[in-house]
Amino acid sequence: MLLIISLALGIHFDLIQFESVVGPYLLTHWMGWLGVGFLAVSVPAYSILKRFVKLRSKAMLPAHIFGNILAFGLITIHFAQRLRFPDFDTGFLMYLMLSGLILTGMIKRFWYLHRINGILNYLHPGLALSLAFTVPFHIARNLGLL
Repeated sequence: MLLIISLALGIHFDLIQFESVVGPYLLTHWMGWLGVGFLAVSVPAYSILKRFVKLRSKAMLPAHIFGNILAFGLITIHFAQRLRFPDFDTGFLMYLMLSGLILTGMIKRFWYLHRINGILNYLHPGLALSLAFTVPFHIARNLGLL
């Protein structure tokens, strides 16, 4: 997490240059899309496998945790680069939801508190579902489709 934060701060304050264009978009856009693509596939897959295939949850949990942290890192790099432009709309909202999703997941996994774990059992999947509904609108709006 410290590496992600350091990289994001370096990009935001122009200490690290990520202005490379790959195809029609900036490299940071591709990184954001890669992170969102991973989340779009892995989060529902984890939920389905955990509930219906009855695979051991302990075996899948490390891939779920660290894969989502990696996706969060890619999206953070995209977000840090886009912070230079004063267009806080769905992107800012989505980043808050994603940060909450990662935070609640880490609290659920690494900092078990019986008092709030029941709340997190509803909040964590609720944030994931909210994010899943917001991402298509963000993409469509920024591609000029809305």
